[in-house]
Amino acid sequence: MNNTHEWYDQYTPDNEKDLLRFFDHYLKGTDNGWEKTAKVRVSPMDPGTGGTEKPNTPYDNWPVPDTDYKKLYLQARDGTLSTQAPTTAASASYPATTGTTTVTIKFTEDTQLVGHLMARLYVEAQEADDMDLFVLVEKLDADGTALVPSQIATMYFPAPPPGAPGRQRVSLRALDSQKSTDFLPVHAFKSVQKLTPGEVVPVDIAIMPTAMRWHAGQQLKLTIAGTYVKAPPLPLPTLNQGTHVIHTGADHASYLQVPVVAPF
Repeated sequence: MNNTHEWYDQYTPDNEKDLLRFFDHYLKGTDNGWEKTAKVRVSPMDPGTGGTEKPNTPYDNWPVPDTDYKKLYLQARDGTLSTQAPTTAASASYPATTGTTTVTIKFTEDTQLVGHLMARLYVEAQEADDMDLFVLVEKLDADGTALVPSQIATMYFPAPPPGAPGRQRVSLRALDSQKSTDFLPVHAFKSVQKLTPGEVVPVDIAIMPTAMRWHAGQQLKLTIAGTYVKAPPLPLPTLNQGTHVIHTGADHASYLQVPVVAPF
């Protein structure tokens, strides 16, 4: 897991040497010790003030051992995330083709996330029988400005917000029970379950793995939308129309699950 960009990570001189060692070992049979390389090397991003990045921390297993999966519950009433599930039901809505809704949490202590994130959202489609959902997890400073790693900022202008995206069509929400885990929903894609008027259903959304540090006072932001959130936007076709409703609290406790790992 890199803290730059996949092109930068593969094609800088130092990384080219690393890649050539891999090819030399497996294509030429060179005895260069590659087989002793750690299965996972993690370079957490730490954009903003208050931290330094330590590249290529090695691990022999994935997910990282001792990962503590924590649920952050959506509260539509005030647009926040909380470690406690709200007891009062609420909802947030947005135009299905153009709108978004966001929730944030401000960390009170340094927090590092490494691994798979997922969201369970209780959703409803108004004037439609299906929904395409897009989500993005970002890091903000205390004032709500998206933080961009310096390595990425030098490659783009304007720099896109780094974040962990995910997307899911609600009618294809059925999970593969054999492949899904507590931290990674795997969808079966074998049946179509359209929505009926007024129906509220849970949908699990796998979010791209990430490695990022937050410092006390910085914020995590979850955006939910009916179109691709991350800049630059992609022209992805959807089935969206009408209005999307995200339900929170009580019997519809929508949440974002994050993989907390002790800082290294």
